[in-house]
Amino acid sequence: MRTATRLLRVTARSIASSGALSQRASTTTGMVAVMP
Repeated sequence: MRTATRLLRVTARSIASSGALSQRASTTTGMVAVMP
């Protein structure tokens, strides 16, 4: 449980620190997903 929580926190922190990057990746992924 503790390990999972720790991993979750690290992941959340990573996502938060790279918010702009995450958004860009999300948009790119969305475009690719929409492409036939």
